[in-house]
Formats: sequence, C-alpha cells, structure tokens
Amino acid sequence: SINMSDLWKDPDQIAIKEFDLSGGILNLYIDDQGKANYLIYEDPSGTHSADSSSTGELKNISLDKYRISGIDIQYHDVSGDIQLSVKGLNHEGTGNFDAVKFTLDTETNWENLNLIYEGTSYISNLKGESRLKLLADTEKQRYELLDNYLKFNELKLESDGLVAMQNEFTEVDLRFSAPETDFSQVLSLIPGIYQHHFKDLDTRGRFTCQGFIKGQIGPDERVPAFELISDINEGYFKYSELPESVNDINAHIELRQNGQFLDQTEVAVTGLEMSLGGDKSSGELFLSQLLSNPKFEGQLKGGFNPDKINQMIYLQDFTMAGDRFEYDIKFSGDQNSVLNEAYEQIDFSGEVSIVNGLIKYASYPEVRMKSMQAFLNPKRTEFRNVDIEAGKSDVQGEFVLLNPLAYFDENSKPLLTGVIQSKSLYADEWLPAEDTKDIAGQNPEAPGFPTAVESAAQLIPVDFEIAYKVDKIEAMDYLLTEVESRADYSNDRLNIHQLDGSYDGTAFSIKGRLDQLLDYSLYDGIMMGSLEGKLGTIDLTPFLETDEAGQSENDVEGENYDLALPEKMHISLNFDADKLVLATNQLR
Repeated sequence: SINMSDLWKDPDQIAIKEFDLSGGILNLYIDDQGKANYLIYEDPSGTHSADSSSTGELKNISLDKYRISGIDIQYHDVSGDIQLSVKGLNHEGTGNFDAVKFTLDTETNWENLNLIYEGTSYISNLKGESRLKLLADTEKQRYELLDNYLKFNELKLESDGLVAMQNEFTEVDLRFSAPETDFSQVLSLIPGIYQHHFKDLDTRGRFTCQGFIKGQIGPDERVPAFELISDINEGYFKYSELPESVNDINAHIELRQNGQFLDQTEVAVTGLEMSLGGDKSSGELFLSQLLSNPKFEGQLKGGFNPDKINQMIYLQDFTMAGDRFEYDIKFSGDQNSVLNEAYEQIDFSGEVSIVNGLIKYASYPEVRMKSMQAFLNPKRTEFRNVDIEAGKSDVQGEFVLLNPLAYFDENSKPLLTGVIQSKSLYADEWLPAEDTKDIAGQNPEAPGFPTAVESAAQLIPVDFEIAYKVDKIEAMDYLLTEVESRADYSNDRLNIHQLDGSYDGTAFSIKGRLDQLLDYSLYDGIMMGSLEGKLGTIDLTPFLETDEAGQSENDVEGENYDLALPEKMHISLNFDADKLVLATNQLR
C-alpha cells in the first residue's frame, strides 16, 4: 500500500507502508556449468549512470513492512549436486528500511524442508519456524542479533551474535543453545517418529545443547568453524509399535569443525547408555571425513534376553528364546570399504557369549545352544566352550573361523576349522521328507532353502575342515558307533580323509570323496564320488527286495538276486571285506 498524497509532495520519495506477496512457486536452478537461471540481467556497458534523475529513477523508496505467504521454493544446483525444497514458506518483516541504522523484526515458518546432497538425504520433512530481531547498520553492513530463536519440529534453539559483510567474505560469529528442554523435542527431529509416532509417544528425560559458528564464509570451499555439544540425561520413550520401553538413555555428543573444510567435521558420541526392557547396553561412536569417505570407529557392550527379539523383529520360519546373549565388540572402518566389499579393510574385535540360547524352527528340530563364547577378529574368530543340542543330537567342540567377513563376498567363503565331540548324531530329523524335495527344481516346501538346484551349495555359507569323534550316528536306518573322522567340505564336495568306526559290531575304515550331497539330499539330484577302504563284514541282506509278507522275492532256486540299492548314486566303490553276507549264505 502507498500513500498517494506523498507522490504529489515529493515525486522522488515513495513511502511504501506494506508490501504483500501471496502464493507462488520459486524455481532456482544452476546448471552443470554454474550458470544460474535467476541471473537474468547484465549491464552490457558494465557501468551505471551516476545521475539517477536523468533516467527518471526514484531517489528514495521507504518500506515499513513486507510479507510473503504460501510460497514454495525449489532449488537445484547441478554443479554442486544439491537439491533443496521448501514448502509453505511464510515470512514477514518490519523496520525503517530507509534508515542507515534500524531494527529489523522478522517472523518465519515453513511446513516442510528437504535437503539432498550428492544423492544422500540429510534433512527430510523438517518443519520449522523462527523469530529474528537484529540491529542493522547498512553503512557498515553489520547486523547484530538481539533476540532470536529457531525451532525445528519441536526442538527450539535460542541464538545471538553478529554477521558482517567484508568485501567478498562474510564474517559470522553466532552462538546458540537449548539450555534445558524435554527429550521428546530431540526425538521429533527423527522424521519417521515425527510423522507416524510422535503423537502417541510417551517420553521423559532432559536434553541440553549449545554451540557456535565463527569464521568467514567466502567464495572458496572453506566454511566457518562450528561446534555443537549436547547431552541427553535419563531419556525414556515408548510408543505403540514398540513392545518394550527404551529408558535410562544417556549420551554426550560433540560435533566439531576447525574452520577449514566441511569434510573435516568430526562427530564423537561418548557415554552412550540405554536400557531396553531392562537389558542394558552402552557404547561410543566416532565419525570423520563425513563427505568424502566417512570413517567410523566405536564400541558396543551389553546384553539382552533373546525372547525380546521375537517381539521386535519378524524372524521368518523360526523364533529365538533363551537366557542371555552378551556382547562386547569394537569396530572400525570406512564407507568405501563397505560399499566396495573390501572387508579386509574393516577391523573388529571383542567377545560374544550365549547361555541357553534356543532357536525354534517351523519345520525342523529346535536348537539349544547351552553355551558358546566367540572371540572376534576380522582374520580369525575363535569359538570356545561350544555346547549345542540340536534335536536328538549333541555337539561339543572348539572352532576357528578364518576370514569371517568373506561371508559377505560372493566370490569367497570363510573357512571353519575345529574339533567336534558328540554322544549322538541323528541325521534323519534334519533331512526333509521325500514329498518336500524339489524334484522339478522349482519351489521346495522346506522353509529357507534355495529355489534352484544349482544354488544348493549356498545352503552351507562356509567351507570347513573338521575332525570329529562321535559315539553314535543314526542315518537312514543305519547305526554307526565309535566313529572318528577327518573331512573337509567346499562347493558341495565332501573329502573324507579318515572315517573309522563300527557298523553292526563290525569295524570299518573308509576314505574318498562325495559330490553333490545337498543336491541329492534336498533336490533329488545325483550323488557322485568314489570311496575306498576296508570293511569287516558286508551284509547285503537288507538290500534284497521283499514282498508284502517280508519274504525275499529272490528266494527261488536258480534265480538271480536283485539288489535294491539307493537310486541316483554314481559312486565308485573299492573295498576289502573279511566277510560278505547274502540272505542265509556267507561268502568269505
């Protein structure tokens, strides 16, 4: 609005009482060459007339108040790979703008702000408002903040300081703080919680925050130094989709940058503590090189009751239970090593222990891990005091897993070595029934198995070299006792270096290899290989085909014997035997 009578009094002086702009979209774009779409005018002569009256320009325009409302902003800098969007921006300001020194009072709010830098979303759906009151000196281009606050979602920060323009640089000296606020205001910065859960979130605790920004902003890549120090004390939260409360949350957080380049920003989280349903955990985390190749280093320590995993995480085809799971792990690495699968560049160490851990499968016997301690290392992880009950079977032993991170590498596998002792191994209960085999190679009913025959070897994600001693093995109606063996396994091939034991009271000794064991067991494939050794007695009677009455169909004088050997086995056998039993006949 303009007072028209002022135009007659002094045509070179226009007093605008209020300027109002409502609605609209502002698209700002910078192409890959750094050319901006908003730089639309350039004086071809490079000079401007000193006599404004000769061109009819107005000498003075005064403004008391301005307002913009309902504006959407889209900013895309292709050269810098930055995308910024603001929806529902409202801003207004008042002040004697034609004075050299004046007080500017502004209020701002927006519905939604998003920031994407180099393809990574750093800010998502951030709601905000601010009040800015400053003393402006337009002659010295110096602006002092007097009484200000910024509010992001529910977190409110107070600020003061000054900003001064100096040629091509801007000098900044700002301080901000949230001296004492509710922990819920911190959680509101997490977009998922703010959008979906914040209204029914039950929370307690205290949060403090303070920091500064000090230095110069210029045309190069250097940024001012900044520091943020915050503390969370006795935090607590729970919402409807979380079965257990998270409480006793404590943390000290420091974010620093020394005033050179943004990539030199460092983050330190220390004194981190929390309790989930009474299970306590602690840790620390250090981050650096956040923009180029983020490096991380940290430690996690604590424990939990495995029963709670079922309540918080959906585990397909099995559930977990037990007494206690304890961990104390240190780790370090960088983002590029993870993305490039260069796992040898990632370091970790520590200890994991399990007491009476229980895994219940939908279609297989339950597995109880009575005890186990794992000592972690990226090159060599040791498993000690292993005591497992798997259905009717039991396993005790000591193991070493070499190159464990190769588990995540498609081109290699970890190697498991160790010594096993067992009282009983009952194999039949771990083999799927005949009607669950994927004979056509399509879709096995047994949960968790691959859907293609060629992927059968992937069921065992490690290679192994194992020596074992077992009192009793039951498999496919065979009973083996006092078994000792050394074997290695890789790519669905089992190499048997030694297999000594007793079958039906007769000693045996076997060595050789078997190929495609899993294809044969699970997908009706063909088992191949070669075995050799020495047997005390070979009794072929169980293999004779019998009629419904149980009498051998071959008990006819003059007829040949038909042996019902297992199908789809192409195995070369070379054995020495002391005695061969066929029906009631014995061959020596």
